[in-house]
Amino acid sequence: VSLRPGMVTPTSGVLTSRFGPRMHPIQHVVKVHNGTDWAAPIGTPVVAAFAGTILYAGNGGTYGNLVKISHPGNLESRYAHLSAFADGLRAGQPIKAGQLIGYIGTTGQSTGPHLHFELYENGAAVDPLGGSATVVADGGGSAVEVLVDQIIRVESGGNASAKNPLSSATGLGQFIASTWLRMMQQYRPDLASSMSREALLALRNDPTISKEMVTALAREGESYLRARGHQITAGRLYLCHFLGAEGANMVLSAQDTQLVVDVMGQGVINANPFLAGKTIANVKDWAESKMSHKGGGSLPTAPIIPLEVQAYAKVIDTLVKSQI
Repeated sequence: VSLRPGMVTPTSGVLTSRFGPRMHPIQHVVKVHNGTDWAAPIGTPVVAAFAGTILYAGNGGTYGNLVKISHPGNLESRYAHLSAFADGLRAGQPIKAGQLIGYIGTTGQSTGPHLHFELYENGAAVDPLGGSATVVADGGGSAVEVLVDQIIRVESGGNASAKNPLSSATGLGQFIASTWLRMMQQYRPDLASSMSREALLALRNDPTISKEMVTALAREGESYLRARGHQITAGRLYLCHFLGAEGANMVLSAQDTQLVVDVMGQGVINANPFLAGKTIANVKDWAESKMSHKGGGSLPTAPIIPLEVQAYAKVIDTLVKSQI
């Protein structure tokens, strides 16, 4: 698990639920979980994740006993369901990272002893354990983080309800149905095992989980290309999203002067006519331009089903249908 830079894990419990959509354990509907949960015995110490100032320590309603702490950089952390507070804890008190603030409990709306931890940045809930570009701090993001924001911009313009009329591509990352179902089986088995095929596909319109899947797909592409000796850039990872990981590998392994049609085949050109007559160098430059905020060529008329997932997608589709 990757923590936000400078963050101290707030308790020694077992991580049981992460930030993002999940099946609510009490209401039994899919809702966005704005926090991260650690299960631990009642009385397990809870500490401040960052240095800051106590904003509140008291009754939080459904949160039970709740502590709120403000931190530099417009951050605020929250610690819910506590059994008790640290002695003398009060609003206005300065606090150090790792300092005791309370103890694990099950007060409020809770299914058992655990810490529900939330992190807010500029008033918006963010994932403290990664999976969002917001988590990348000073020093700039990796190629994956750059890709996540840019893929959303060029694929959907940030419109969570975007739909390609020529294919099943839907949502922020314009996932086709087979790729989305495969990703959900692999990365969110909790949802895949408890929801119908139609409900799973509808989650493509959920901006939080769609961004999570764009990130996961980008990391798949990064691992695939690294294993084949390719250097990683945001543009090359975009090729993974656009052509599939093996398609990107084929492009990056070809000579710059070769035509795309000779390397990828006529099917790629039929799906994306703007590639007709283009060289490998052209498509690599186009992808890098897409990821550098410069635009760069027309959007594809229809997404390509990645070469290496077509057969696998059929297997996953069969498994999903067998569970509904």
